[in-house]
Amino acid sequence: MKKAYNLLLPVYLSLAAIIVALDNIFPDSNNVRYLKYSIIISIFLTALMQKKKYREQWVLNIALFFVVIADFFMTFLDTVADVQIDTTLYGMSFFLLAYISLIIAFHKNFRIGIKELLAAIPILAIFVYILIFLFLKYLQGTMLAAASIFAFTLGYMAWSGICTLFRGYYKYSIALLMALAGSLMLLSDIFVAYMRFHPDLIGTFVPWISSIIWGTYIPAWAFIASIIGKEDIYKW
Repeated sequence: MKKAYNLLLPVYLSLAAIIVALDNIFPDSNNVRYLKYSIIISIFLTALMQKKKYREQWVLNIALFFVVIADFFMTFLDTVADVQIDTTLYGMSFFLLAYISLIIAFHKNFRIGIKELLAAIPILAIFVYILIFLFLKYLQGTMLAAASIFAFTLGYMAWSGICTLFRGYYKYSIALLMALAGSLMLLSDIFVAYMRFHPDLIGTFVPWISSIIWGTYIPAWAFIASIIGKEDIYKW
């Protein structure tokens, strides 16, 4: 089982590449959406079947569970023609729970030093840019508040993932996977935000944007799943 689990990253990185190709060959295809959702479910189930030695691995698996529910609203329901409600808030709520779960796992040996402050600068710059030029420009009311809270949590999660490299709680190889996962999720969700909230993109399918979203999203959660099956994750 462990030998097969070691193939997880190559398999899902290959699937991410296939999804990118399919989004450009068959743009806006429901069949491709079904495949995307099936891949996310399979990442969760593969991780769930692994024996877990550490509390943090269970927390990461809970995050994957919330992602499966979030993608039901954000990906699967997009294939159902008679859905008349905007499911964005529902999906955002479960992604928020997933990111909070990741923060719990990442937030070990918390401290703020020069490396942590430097890591925060680009993420804070991205947050301010998105807030000013997307959210405040095109959103209002409940959606503005929800999107702002979500963006802050997303940025904090990505920053926490990067900071695992400096805090000496996890082995460097594990911390690197966490840093990569958090960074890729941030990149993916920036483009999701534009697809969902920019008036020129709402209701349209842009293959190159979808390629970036899924080309980063699947590897990010595959990195998280790969940590769940590791037998030694701590530096100490």
